[in-house]
Amino acid sequence: PNYIFVSGPPFFHILLACFISQFTTAKLVVDYRDLWVGDPYRPKTIKSYLYRIMSRPVEKFILKRAYAVNYISNEMLRDQKKIYPFISNSNNLHISTGYDDEDLQNINNASRYSKKFIAHIGNADIDMNLWDIINLVSDQEVQHRLDEKSLKFLFVGLKNRILEEIVPNDIRHYFHFIDYVPHLEALQLMSDCKGLLLLGSN
Repeated sequence: PNYIFVSGPPFFHILLACFISQFTTAKLVVDYRDLWVGDPYRPKTIKSYLYRIMSRPVEKFILKRAYAVNYISNEMLRDQKKIYPFISNSNNLHISTGYDDEDLQNINNASRYSKKFIAHIGNADIDMNLWDIINLVSDQEVQHRLDEKSLKFLFVGLKNRILEEIVPNDIRHYFHFIDYVPHLEALQLMSDCKGLLLLGSN
């Protein structure tokens, strides 16, 4: 191959790709979705703290051998440079994630969910504040407002069973779950639903 493209986390894949590239003529291209050593969250255990310390020379080794490294934001690239001042803009760049305005052009708004839903697109993962949305919908005043506007919450993503399993039966009718939709339909949902729900990480 001409290139080896690897995205992380998980970061073991990046290390493995780096070693493979050493035994071929392929150029290593690394894509960071989250920072490794520069993770802004403090380690919660001694094990994770030691892991981060030991990972620093490993990540340095990879960055020095990569042909190109992409980060999803300028802020991420800036934070990485604080840890590894040797990296340059010539082979370290940022390509933003998410959607651009042109992605939402020519979208067919005849969605089957129309304005009946407030949508969460993506995985409602275990590290999110899932009980916040459950406690919110458990409030009778909130239920009254939802009923008044005939609104429900739509969750689209493969991991939403985590939330589905803990939603109490008495409010389950305010939630609708879908495992997966094609990319274009996800855009249609975001464009056409009454609102979008963002769940923060804890």
